Amino acid sequence: MGKVWKDGDIIENPWTAADANNEGVPSRGVGTLDQWRADPTLTAVEIKSDEDVSDLTQSLDQLRLVVLKIEDFNDGRSFSQARHLREAGFTGELRAAGNFLQDQVQYLQRCGVDAFELSADIKISAMEAALSEFSVSYQMPLDERSAEISLAR
Repeated sequence: MGKVWKDGDIIENPWTAADANNEGVPSRGVGTLDQWRADPTLTAVEIKSDEDVSDLTQSLDQLRLVVLKIEDFNDGRSFSQARHLREAGFTGELRAAGNFLQDQVQYLQRCGVDAFELSADIKISAMEAALSEFSVSYQMPLDERSAEISLAR
């Protein structure tokens, strides 16, 4: 299953990835976007960075987990997807998974991501250090922190 970093704690991942070739998704399974479209009662879905999250906005209240699958750390679309989902009212767990860098974690959090699937190459101590590396940001937040640009007003 793997580990997830959430709210400063490392937990076992309670969700399992569904087989993209299988039509059925287990009760604690994370379906693909196509599986969710076929069965919108699924409560967890994985979104790739090239997929449109706007389909989900009609059902945000029934989703408990959205996993943003980052395939290339140079591709910033997952940041936009996270912000779009939070601004649309998604209150469930928004998780980053895949190929993200430790120094992107703080920026992902400011976009609304609140959990991170941990791969073997991510060092927890380095990730936590990266979270406190910057005390001021110009990026407008979706969390409780303020942006330097708004403090100047």
